[in-house]
Amino acid sequence: YYDASAIAELAKTIGADAVHPGYGFLAEDISFGARLKSNDIQLIAGDARKEIPEIVDKTITRRWASNLGIALIPSSDPCRTWEEVSAAARSLSYPLLLKPVSGSGGTGIQLVRRRADLQDAFMLASRGQSEFPPESKGVFLESFIAHGRLLEFPVLRDSRGNVVVLPELDCSVQRRFQKLVIETPAPFIEKEFLQYLTTLSRRIVESQDFVGLATVEFLVANETDYFLEINAYI
Repeated sequence: YYDASAIAELAKTIGADAVHPGYGFLAEDISFGARLKSNDIQLIAGDARKEIPEIVDKTITRRWASNLGIALIPSSDPCRTWEEVSAAARSLSYPLLLKPVSGSGGTGIQLVRRRADLQDAFMLASRGQSEFPPESKGVFLESFIAHGRLLEFPVLRDSRGNVVVLPELDCSVQRRFQKLVIETPAPFIEKEFLQYLTTLSRRIVESQDFVGLATVEFLVANETDYFLEINAYI
């Protein structure tokens, strides 16, 4: 199931022209997609795009949004070692979130309320990344904002650049950063504001050479809309 070499070799042997990675980390394995491509085999996944690493890495997608002038929650650069995490935390105030650079669904996110808990949180987050390829590992720190609304906008983009933004998903009801309830349309939010976020989602996707399905996520709090991340889907 996780043996990328065996799967790629089997696909080549039987003459397959495409591979569906199923449900698992191979869907975001950069080297797996490149290995298939070198044999003219298409990876059927949310990262069926020309620049696979760009959406897998949350810190890169944050850079996209920043370049477009979209607000971001204060955060750090990617960190791979405890020393880097410790240094990055000094520029942020507690409480803060420690987030994996890759992955989705709230997996691995740690809430850190004081510096004394930071190292344990880093160890927990790192342990949860054991199945990721080396180039997709790492964490970053982000200021924690309580009582925000989490809004996602599914976006489809084809190889000709056509973009469709689907209605919003309100994913604010969560437990331990895992979604419990998804509501659409989002309650108690003005249509004009939702249209504004729809436009931002379109701008972010149109600014990159992306093909496939993804959700563009925002946190709405303190009368500000913050870009969070993009998650690609199979």
